[in-house]
Amino acid sequence: MKKVLMFLTALVVSVLLLAGCGSKGITVHVKLTGQDDAVLYDKDVQVTANPAYAIHATEAALKDGKIEYKSDKGIITSIAGVDSTQTDGWLMLINDKLAQLGANEQPIAAGDKIEWKYLNYDKAFAQ
Repeated sequence: MKKVLMFLTALVVSVLLLAGCGSKGITVHVKLTGQDDAVLYDKDVQVTANPAYAIHATEAALKDGKIEYKSDKGIITSIAGVDSTQTDGWLMLINDKLAQLGANEQPIAAGDKIEWKYLNYDKAFAQ
């Protein structure tokens, strides 16, 4: 009887652990807004990386939208053929606030909103 109880307990624990392994990760919203406020992408994406960072969601959105991009060590330098320059570039907002970390360092959670905007640096940082 003891062996059966131990077996059933182990079986239940195994099933619960396996159920957690099949999770789909988190859902976040990604929006890409280019020059002249042109919306390039505006959808929810699934992120399965754990821990999840903004770069994971961004790359998932870019791949889903089949949008060409360039990155350098997790820093997005070009989206849809539009490169960052000395005065303008791709800036990331997390939940409507200018991000203080790079996309490869910015942790994200379910329900977060990530937006990339092509902005003039002086104007963006003056706000």
